[in-house]
Amino acid sequence: MRICCQTESDYRKLLKAVREETPDNNPLLVTIQYKKKSENVFPGETGIYTIKNDAGVFNGFIGLIRDVEERIRVRTERENLIHQLETQNAELERFAYTISHDLKSPLITIQGFLGLLKQDLLNGDQCIVDKDFERITNAVYQMELLLKDLLELSRIGHVLQPFSHHNFRELVDRALEMVATQLKEKKVKVVVNPNLPNVFCDDVRMVEVLVNLLDNSVKFMGDQTRPKVEIGHKKIKDQFQFFVKDNGIGIEKRYQEKVFELFDQLNPQMSGSGTGLTIVKRIIENHHGKIWVESEGDRTGTIFYFTLPVPELNCILSR
Repeated sequence: MRICCQTESDYRKLLKAVREETPDNNPLLVTIQYKKKSENVFPGETGIYTIKNDAGVFNGFIGLIRDVEERIRVRTERENLIHQLETQNAELERFAYTISHDLKSPLITIQGFLGLLKQDLLNGDQCIVDKDFERITNAVYQMELLLKDLLELSRIGHVLQPFSHHNFRELVDRALEMVATQLKEKKVKVVVNPNLPNVFCDDVRMVEVLVNLLDNSVKFMGDQTRPKVEIGHKKIKDQFQFFVKDNGIGIEKRYQEKVFELFDQLNPQMSGSGTGLTIVKRIIENHHGKIWVESEGDRTGTIFYFTLPVPELNCILSR
């Protein structure tokens, strides 16, 4: 029997269990939070044996304590590693599908139009020849874009700049400058809330997160007459929760998990390879944060939330 003691109620259950211990003298294994002289707390596994007199009446107990902090740490690391491997295996499956399908599609296009191009050259129809060249060029560009994004995705988690302290407003300004053309074309008003905090991060990757989220908002504005994007944050315990909010077409709830999956595009007509939000998710997770989306769909807008640890904690986690 095992009991984990952390509260006063747990200790009461422990005392009751010790008194009611079965007579086969098996120890009661208990995990208790102990405090060292240095005031550091550690989990201790205690084997408690009951002491009874000749009449079988409970007379006390004796316990042996073993520090299991290292064992718990190793177990936690193992569970995290298993979770990471499961996630990576799922991505590898989707990666294999992409190689066999998405890359195959532009190759078929190129092959088909090369045949047509040969015939059109023989016919001497320059107008149709130009269209053949255009379609072949577009297919090559799409393949190049997909290969570039695949390489980018594979590098995340392996190639990171050293983390350093940055004011989040400065990162936002850098991202806004990079998407200034798209914002101007769609006449999107951007509101950045004041007093954004300092964060501890890879600034290049964090700007990449913001660029992807802003670009996503612009793409899915729809026919909104007053397009708007808002960026802000709030602190929740030991984390900063940031958000990028727009008033575009929104995302139906059934699609909100899929948007982060590899190569999933809710609208195939949009430009891009479908890796943008997958890259964003990977970057945030490498910064010990989480990302999710909220929307009611049907032109109600979309809010992307992501968390980052406060700098003091993040400094420790990044080592």
